[in-house]
Amino acid sequence: CCQTAYVHSVLLTLFLMRPVCHFRLATFRSERIGHFIGETDLAIQLMKMDTSRSTRDLFIFPTEVCNTYLQGLYWQALESMPRVTVMDACTSGLARRLLNPARHLASVVMSSGKSHWAYAGSPVGGGIDSDPCGLRPSGRPHVSLNPLDKQRASSHALAMGIDLRAPFVCLQVRDSAYLSKLDSSRDWSYHDYRDPDPTTYISTVEYLLAEGFQVIRMGREVNGPFPFDGSGFIDYAVSVGRSDLLDVMLFAGSSLVISGSSSGIEQLGTMFNRPLVVTNFIPFADPRWAVEVGMFLPALLRNRASGEFLPLSAMMQSRFGNSREYRESGLEIVRNTPDEIVEIVAETLERSRGTWSTSIEDESLQASFWAWAETCEISRKLPKGPWSTSHYRARLGSSFLYNYRDL
Repeated sequence: CCQTAYVHSVLLTLFLMRPVCHFRLATFRSERIGHFIGETDLAIQLMKMDTSRSTRDLFIFPTEVCNTYLQGLYWQALESMPRVTVMDACTSGLARRLLNPARHLASVVMSSGKSHWAYAGSPVGGGIDSDPCGLRPSGRPHVSLNPLDKQRASSHALAMGIDLRAPFVCLQVRDSAYLSKLDSSRDWSYHDYRDPDPTTYISTVEYLLAEGFQVIRMGREVNGPFPFDGSGFIDYAVSVGRSDLLDVMLFAGSSLVISGSSSGIEQLGTMFNRPLVVTNFIPFADPRWAVEVGMFLPALLRNRASGEFLPLSAMMQSRFGNSREYRESGLEIVRNTPDEIVEIVAETLERSRGTWSTSIEDESLQASFWAWAETCEISRKLPKGPWSTSHYRARLGSSFLYNYRDL
């Protein structure tokens, strides 16, 4: 009760000050990188779009930050904007006292369904793994990389066998390790439905190495080494040389980001507009990511009793966020095959180079698919806001769409 009274007293004070100075109080969900990047980029973008803004914005960094180098980049980007003050709860007593009122404000504003999103919260109903900053034009990146930091990162990477001057691909295959490390007291097994088998990505690694790319397996915490070893492949996620600086620089300089099931870490590539392909995408939500070249493959669902695949229209209605719900609904998750993953990676690379040869049939099938998906209410869980009228949307892999058109 005392905490609630305190929060409301702070907000009342800000309200009473409006005739003199209109303050907006904002904070970040900075303990998880997907939220940190998507929501902060969205706040910056919306402030840039709001040319009539007459407020004084106070942004507060919480005590838990997933990437300190990224925090520094955002600090510089925010402080370079007019009428913005940045505070750190780790070093400022005032910031710590304002943190809970800022969190309360973000929760209220997001729940209202309005587009006052500079409060840096997640749009309620935004869907699992949708990019909060999926609107077009995105204006990304919103941060600037220091040339000296690039040189330092290049030197560290070279010591690990990574040449940042040569083309390389960042690969991440989602598992439960990061969340388990973040909060070991919580049972995160409800997220297991999102974790594909790393062995299904070995063919893709071999394909990319044959194409002349270095392949770097990314991750801050992982359950174990990647099941592959070869020249040009670096299992960076289990390396002692992994750092917050290199996490950012590797994604920023990559030729392609491959995500084995959508996960927050892919946002490090998205924030720099790197080509992105998401495989084993589940649940079947609207894939809105603010990148110019974005591709995806959904994981399929099969009825355990009959052994038949669910139509994609039914998959869009079965957007469960818990492994238990899939089991109780009698559904089996069918992951993408190694060949399907190689096919869409090859397509994404060609599209990023501008060498992809399409056909009238391919484009017609893609357009027909999304028109049909809209009738199946693929966007029904998305909130109203800036991106409801102008947004980036990933493409479904051409071979996958052709092969499964009956579904």
